[in-house]
Amino acid sequence: MQTERSVGGIQHLGPSLSRLLGISVPLVIVLITAVLILERTPRREPLVYGVLVGGLVILTWMSARSRGDYRLWALYTGAFALFSIVRSFADETGIATHISDLVTAEKTLAFGSVPTVWLQTQLFDPRQIGWLDRAATYTHWSYFVLPHIFAAYLFLERRHLFERYVLLFVGVLAAGLITAFIFPAAPPWAASLTGQLDPTYKVVGEVGSELNVNLYQYFDNQIRSSNPVAAMPSVHMAISVIVLLIAFRVNWLLGGLALAYNAAMAFSLVYLAEHYVLDILAGMLLTVALYVAMSLWLRRRNREPHPAPVPLDTADIPESRPLPSPPAEPGAPG
Repeated sequence: MQTERSVGGIQHLGPSLSRLLGISVPLVIVLITAVLILERTPRREPLVYGVLVGGLVILTWMSARSRGDYRLWALYTGAFALFSIVRSFADETGIATHISDLVTAEKTLAFGSVPTVWLQTQLFDPRQIGWLDRAATYTHWSYFVLPHIFAAYLFLERRHLFERYVLLFVGVLAAGLITAFIFPAAPPWAASLTGQLDPTYKVVGEVGSELNVNLYQYFDNQIRSSNPVAAMPSVHMAISVIVLLIAFRVNWLLGGLALAYNAAMAFSLVYLAEHYVLDILAGMLLTVALYVAMSLWLRRRNREPHPAPVPLDTADIPESRPLPSPPAEPGAPG
């Protein structure tokens, strides 16, 4: 069975290996994400980080040879890694964290109440962790895996949408990173610790402690040290909306599932005290604005006329002109 072929002098790997590469790349991204979350920077575990990054480089290089999408994968993975590293320093600029103004804005938006406080008052019992607490927490955690799985699916099955997804993904991360530096914002659970918001529980911590107290405490400390004041806009929600918009371009069934996922994500982020409704709306509007802008740019790019090949006039090419016949010799038959 033929496992590789050559086109234009470049070897292309067979379809089965190409699909394996497409799956391996997002898996390595997830591992790199875990290292970045746990260690904040690669300085603490340079060997582990080096192995993961090296593996990612090899995978993207092989993808370039087999599928020709190196630049998109490099942009996707590089943006995510850069966002994870640089974001950890956004709370060290000296800019005052926005707390009370966000509480006031949330009350104005919700007609005098804070949805997180109301939801936890009605649904959360700190004495007993329920199914809703677990479901909301697992939905929140899915943000670290599902977008990469969806990227692999697009790469393998819907290649024409992969570029659009990557550009949106990078745009959201860039906008979220810039906002984190110029507008540090505390989530509801952090606002409660300052006394500027009625008491709320960090439900994610309650569920994580139920699974493994020591392990979750380690994860939580590392995540908080990465940047505890990057709540505005909600990047969790913004990335989820990217999945939603692209899923509807695949088919209505997948779009419907993505819509249900987005609703669950929005509810979970507010209920868990990770974000205000204001943060959720900001994340949604950010993605929609970038999607519209990118669609207009792609439409304009596709409409640009490509220079047509100039037809060659063979009469102007010396080699194409017929050679003159030699003069006939005297006495030769005409």
